[in-house]
Amino acid sequence: MSVARHRLTGRLSVALPPEEAFVLFTPRGEERWVAGWRPRFPAPAGDDSAPGTVFETGEHGELTTWVVTGREAGWRVSYARLTPGSRAGTVTVEVGE
Repeated sequence: MSVARHRLTGRLSVALPPEEAFVLFTPRGEERWVAGWRPRFPAPAGDDSAPGTVFETGEHGELTTWVVTGREAGWRVSYARLTPGSRAGTVTVEVGE
């Protein structure tokens, strides 16, 4: 088994106020702009960015399980993600002015 560790960082400009931009990076919000993004929630999730929320995605024949690990509403949301047999990691999105 080959194991590699990577740290990726990027920046994206969105022409919206921070509160509106934040929503685009929640599980359901990404459906608005990511082709094929269809999160499935194994348990009801009224607030899809609440810490502890679990959801799955299944693009390209791979099942990925995501867990919201933290959130500061309107500003930051963090996820842990696992694609069994392939990769695992964390994702943090911060929205600023």
